[in-house]
Amino acid sequence: MIKIALFASGPGETTRRIISLFNEGNRINVHTVVSDNFDDGLKAYLEQAGVALELVDAEYFQGPGHALAAELEQKGIEYILVDNFALPIPEDVAKSFGDRVIVVNTPDEGVREVMAILNSTRPQPSLEKRGPSLEKSESVQSPKTPDEEWAETLHMNFDPAQAASVPPPVPPVSNMSQTPPPIPVSPAAPVSPAAPMQEPMPPTQLIWSVLATIFCCFIPGIVAIIYSSSVSSRYMQGDIEGARRASRNAEIWIIVSFVLGVLSATLYIPIMMITP
Repeated sequence: MIKIALFASGPGETTRRIISLFNEGNRINVHTVVSDNFDDGLKAYLEQAGVALELVDAEYFQGPGHALAAELEQKGIEYILVDNFALPIPEDVAKSFGDRVIVVNTPDEGVREVMAILNSTRPQPSLEKRGPSLEKSESVQSPKTPDEEWAETLHMNFDPAQAASVPPPVPPVSNMSQTPPPIPVSPAAPVSPAAPMQEPMPPTQLIWSVLATIFCCFIPGIVAIIYSSSVSSRYMQGDIEGARRASRNAEIWIIVSFVLGVLSATLYIPIMMITP
């Protein structure tokens, strides 16, 4: 397992992200977090995750013989990730770890750097730099690639020359009772608002609106036509409730136009008969 330390200040968003993604596995582990100014939320999160927290300040780095690099190497730390650390990296740490000190600015960048470490794209530390305690208990071994782990699971020999061109073998099914691995299914595409709805479109009342405008009362008829025209457009946009309201309003204004037309005709005939 590769052990890393994080130098973080403030809320430590990158630190939280890396711990949450990788500390549950068995290939990499955030062992120590060095901080000069952390909030209570980060401290509680590290205690819950079981990660050691080292509190330092500028005077500690400037003082003689702080031996932070030796302490980290004694713990087996192989890489250091710097997460918005407010203090400069001590000279002994930079000299001991060299290009294994990696500066990250965002959580996504931190995840990419950890994946690069797992995929062996970064230089591996030599045995002399890993501390005396590791020389006796651990041998230097680069992390295995996914293809190598897959071949080891199937008890097969891994040939790096064929890894780029030949896909990994499919595990054999020994009997019919074994269930084959599920086939990944891509998520269904979202239905656009303009797609046809299952519910039928409410009546537009457009013909009755036009007839009410011509033969009854003009102004209410125009209002009825406006509501009738908006029924279909709202329905195609997915606003079913709006289409229903527009249909009902059109029906109401058609009735208003009809009633006003009947009243006008009823009053007009007696007035014309009375008027000399």
